[in-house]
Formats: sequence, structure tokens, C-alpha cells
Amino acid sequence: MGTPPTASNFGTSIFEPVAKEIACLSFKEALSQQSAGHEISADAFLAIEHIMNGLTTATANPDQESEIAEIRNVC
Repeated sequence: MGTPPTASNFGTSIFEPVAKEIACLSFKEALSQQSAGHEISADAFLAIEHIMNGLTTATANPDQESEIAEIRNVC
């Protein structure tokens, strides 16, 4: 099993402002530097890793509904 990813400078300098701007299109307010929690179960981590591996190696097509269901099944 791999280790959970940590926050990166690239993530906060590029992705976070873009996500905030996109969120502002649909929501009254969007905040930066918010926490969604500090822990993830080993089973959820493995499910996410499985999804990412499939997408990275092109052995799976993106499918948000089934990906969310796969993660929820282990939570």
C-alpha cells in the first residue's frame, strides 16, 4: 500500500485558485484553505489508488458515478 499524498505547493498555487473561481460560478461563497478532514481509511485510500491507477494506465475510463460508488462502498 502506498502512503497518502501530502499537500503540495503546486496544489495550493495552481489548483486551489482555479477551483475557487469555478466554485464562485455556482455558489454564493467559496473559501480557500478549508479542511475536509485529516484522516482517510486504508480501504478508501486503496479504492482511490485503484481508480487512479486505472486512469493513469488507461485501463479504465473516467466514470465519476462508479468511482464515487467504489469509494463509498468501503466507507
